[in-house]
Amino acid sequence: MATGMQEYEAAIAPLKQALFDQLFSPLTAAADTAIANSSSSSSTFNVLEVGIGTGPNFQFYPATSSSSSSSSSSSSSSSSQQLLSVTGIEPNPAMWQYTQQAAEAAGLGQQQLQLVAADAQQMPVERDSFDAAVVTLVLCSVPEPQQALSELLRVLKPGGSLLLIEHVIAPRFGLLQLQQRVLDPLQQLLADNCHLTRNTAAVLQASGFECGNNNSDSWVQPLAVQSVEAAAARVAAGSSELMSFEVPGMSLIAPHIAGILKKPVSV
Repeated sequence: MATGMQEYEAAIAPLKQALFDQLFSPLTAAADTAIANSSSSSSTFNVLEVGIGTGPNFQFYPATSSSSSSSSSSSSSSSSQQLLSVTGIEPNPAMWQYTQQAAEAAGLGQQQLQLVAADAQQMPVERDSFDAAVVTLVLCSVPEPQQALSELLRVLKPGGSLLLIEHVIAPRFGLLQLQQRVLDPLQQLLADNCHLTRNTAAVLQASGFECGNNNSDSWVQPLAVQSVEAAAARVAAGSSELMSFEVPGMSLIAPHIAGILKKPVSV
């Protein structure tokens, strides 16, 4: 179970690295400041990961640098660990042993991770309580993705960030989209309600989130880029756009959207 998506994770890794680096930039900056001032910070960067599963994203969390061989990197990682708190929503407790193993391998301490058996559409967490949220390959399978996004908007602090990576229906009608439509019922049956035909960009349009290619008055469709590497390069250069692209070798789930969205400060 824990190794079934290795090919996918290898293909999407460059973009994940860029997105998580951007997501955790406030935490990294706080850790660097604390080290420079020879002080520690009492503030905590609270992250909610919905559908955390076996923890494949932990390798991109800043605590992973704790395995670095350099002393300066280790000091930075230690400060980051003290500042980071992760709440993982995973409705299947049978997955938790894999999640905890991945967290340990990534250098996350036991006190940094809390796992909660809950539904993404009704999470037992307080309003405005998280600095950031992570959703990767989740909205394809929840019964009501709009409700899940409403919950994420509720629990994020004003100005909080949502890192999103989702496979979606092919943007243009053709052989791939036809195959997705034909095989969608079977996919739902065999893959825990995973849908091949979700138009998640359209759902995001009505969610209340903002991204780099929209403002409060309008919504611009995801920016089409040629590859995972091209998307990663845009993110590394500071882009916060929602992008669409294909993940090579992934067949029916190749079409993707990804980006970092924001909860409006005024909400």
